[in-house]
Amino acid sequence: MIARHILPLAAASVLVAPWTLAPAEAKSLAPRPERVTLPNGLPVLVVERHDLPIVSVDLVLRAGGVNEAANEHGLASLTANLLTKGTPTRTAQAIADEIDALGASLGAGADPDKSEVELNVLKSDLDHGLALMGDVVSHPTFPAAELDKAKNLESAGLRTALDDPGTVTGLAASQGLFDHTAYGRPLSGGLAALATLQQVDVQRFYQANYRPDRGFMVVVGDITPAEVRQHFAKPFADWKAPATMPGLTVEHPQPTGWKGARLVPMDLTQANIKVAYPAIARNHPDYFPLVVATQILGGGYLSRLYKNVREEQGLAYSVGASNVLRQSAGTTVIGLQTKEEAAAQALKSVIAQVDDLRNRPVPAPELAAIKRFFLGKFPRDLEANSDLASMVSAVTFYGLPEDYFDRFVSRIQAVTAQDVQRVARKYFDPAHRQVTIVGHQNVLAKVAAPYGPVVVVNKTDLI
Repeated sequence: MIARHILPLAAASVLVAPWTLAPAEAKSLAPRPERVTLPNGLPVLVVERHDLPIVSVDLVLRAGGVNEAANEHGLASLTANLLTKGTPTRTAQAIADEIDALGASLGAGADPDKSEVELNVLKSDLDHGLALMGDVVSHPTFPAAELDKAKNLESAGLRTALDDPGTVTGLAASQGLFDHTAYGRPLSGGLAALATLQQVDVQRFYQANYRPDRGFMVVVGDITPAEVRQHFAKPFADWKAPATMPGLTVEHPQPTGWKGARLVPMDLTQANIKVAYPAIARNHPDYFPLVVATQILGGGYLSRLYKNVREEQGLAYSVGASNVLRQSAGTTVIGLQTKEEAAAQALKSVIAQVDDLRNRPVPAPELAAIKRFFLGKFPRDLEANSDLASMVSAVTFYGLPEDYFDRFVSRIQAVTAQDVQRVARKYFDPAHRQVTIVGHQNVLAKVAAPYGPVVVVNKTDLI
C-alpha cells in the first residue's frame, strides 16, 4: 500500500475463516504467484483471481528514505509525489483526467524503505491504464511548477503537523529511537532539507533508483501470466536499466540505544504519551510471537491496556500498542491520551501491564482469543485485489518465505504462552524503553522524571 505522509478501486471476494478448514483447504486461500519477466528484465509476480473484472498492479522500487543522501532528505517522497505530475505528452491535469474517465486509480508514494506505483483498473480498461502507468514510470518530466507546488504543500503539511499533538508525539518518539536516520525523521525530510531540493536532484534520484533492476511488480486480479506477457511489455518498453549502476546510497537505520524520556512542551488540555521499544526487522524469526504479544498488550478491545487502563480505571481516552517493522529494524509503540492530572497514574498502569506480560505466562483462554482474532482477520486481509497485491509485495520486498501465506495459519497457531513471555522479556525491556510526553512542561516534567533522564525537545526541531 502506498504510504501517505505528513505526518489506498477494490472489491471484496467472500472468503471463509481458515481455521474452519482442513489443512489442504486452508492452503488454497494462500496464493502462490507465478513469475513472469518482462523484456526489460522487470520481474512480475502474477496472482490470478477471476471472480471480478478488476486488475491491481503494484510496482515496488528500492527507492525509499534509506536511499537519500545526507543532504537530500525528503527526496524519495518528493520524487514519488511528482511522478504522476507530467510527461512529455501529458500534463498533470491530463493524467488525472484520463484516470478519472476510466474510473481507475493511479498513484505513487514512498516510505522509509521503498517507493511504490499503484494502478487499479477494470479489465476492460487495462491497456489504457497501463499506457498511463508506463508513461509516468518511463517518462516523468518533474515540471518545475509542479515541483514548487509539491514543496509548498509538503512544507505547509509539516507546519500543520506541529498543531497535532499525536503527530508531534510520533515524530518525537521516532527521533528518540532512530535519531535523524530515515526511520527517525519525517518522510518529507524537514523544512530546511526540503527547501534545498531542486529539479536536478529529483531527476538524479529517479535515474539512480527508478530502474527495472531495482524493483519488481505484483499483478493481482482477472488476468493470466500469458496476458501479462501480452499486455505489459509495450507500456514499459522504454523503461530500461542503464548499462552501468551508479553509486547508490543505502542506509541501514538501527536504534540509538538511548533510554530515557523526551518532553515536548505544548499548550494542551491533555497529555499525549508514547512508550517505545526498539524491535525487530520485518523478516525476523520472532515476528509471529511479537505481533501476538503486542496484540495481547494493546491491540484493540480484547487487549489488556484497553480493558485495564481505559475501561476499568478510566485513565485514558485512548490507549493501544502497535508494531512498525521495517527492513533494517522496527519499533513497538504504546500510545495513550489522558488528562494531565491522570498522566502519572496512566503511565504507571501501562508499564505495569507491560511488566505483567513479561513476568507471567499468558492464560490459555486469553491466548486462544487473540489467535482467533488473527485467524479471523487473515482472510479479510486478502479480500481486495489491491490489499492482496500489497501483501504479496511485502512478502517479496522483505524477503519472507515463499510459503508465507500457506503457513500463516499454522505459524499463528504455533505461538505458545512461553513464546509470548520470551519475546516480551526480550523486546519490552525497560533497559531500552523510551517515553515521550507532549503537553504542559511545568505539569508533565514530574511525570517524565521517573523514566529519565529527561530531554526537553522543542517541537519545531522535529521538522
